[in-house]
Amino acid sequence: MWKKLLLICCFMVVAMSPVSAENSRVLNTNGTIVTAGENKLVVQGTGNISNVELTLLGKVYFVDNATMQKVDSSKIKVGEYAYAFYGADMTKSIPPQAKAILLVLGQGDSSLEYMRVSKIEDNGDFVKVYYDNKSMNISEKAMKNYKSIRPGDEVLGWYNLTTGSFPTAFNASYAILLNRDIAETVVVTDMSGTILVNNKELVKNQPTKIYNINGVVYLPLRGITDALGYKLTWNAFTKSIDLQKESTKVTLQIGNKGYWKNTERIVLENVPRIVDGKTFVPLEFFNNVMDEKVNIKE
Repeated sequence: MWKKLLLICCFMVVAMSPVSAENSRVLNTNGTIVTAGENKLVVQGTGNISNVELTLLGKVYFVDNATMQKVDSSKIKVGEYAYAFYGADMTKSIPPQAKAILLVLGQGDSSLEYMRVSKIEDNGDFVKVYYDNKSMNISEKAMKNYKSIRPGDEVLGWYNLTTGSFPTAFNASYAILLNRDIAETVVVTDMSGTILVNNKELVKNQPTKIYNINGVVYLPLRGITDALGYKLTWNAFTKSIDLQKESTKVTLQIGNKGYWKNTERIVLENVPRIVDGKTFVPLEFFNNVMDEKVNIKE
């Protein structure tokens, strides 16, 4: 009796394992967006499934293949080429329906690979990230802050050649993190006005003066955010500023302690100020709102 029970249990474990593994896989279809509606679209092409309907509910990433940057769903257009990555758990309908994970919009010359990082090897001038039965080599040339990748991160990599090894390995020519932004480093070397962004000194025609107002360090907004890649828009009527970088939008108002990052309101102790016609923000703004690292070296 016990032997029979043991055999049944073993059979159930073996039989169930492939289902679990299958549902954790990520499939892909590369082709044309033939229809697009509210929270769903259909892609026809080549890949794991030649004709698949994808739901766009929950967390879905959208990337412009030309700029290699994250965008929003408004960029989706019927007739456009797309690289679609989606979960293996799908319906038995025609076409089958699956949950979208990532859509890369626009056709390009390089191949693409989506990876949900399970393990990382630091090899000095590059890191090897693993997912499923694949790995990707990412150097500083491909991703500036490549050593900041962590297990659990979601990475999109562009590549032209594979290494021919097993498991399959890709050498990324360019790569981005999808699930989070990596903080850049702003270093204030002294209070005389030397500011470094990722070890590069701000150009002298940008406002680089640093103020200490009532014990609070104030830094020039425009010079630093320009160096970090944000587009700044000033609204003279409301005395507010919008900062846009990919899918991240930050809004602040002169004299107001409330700051907005996308839909989240963040209240700080100190307000933005205008000094000599230029906008200055407290140091805590970069740390707590923009998630950038700010170090002060006297």
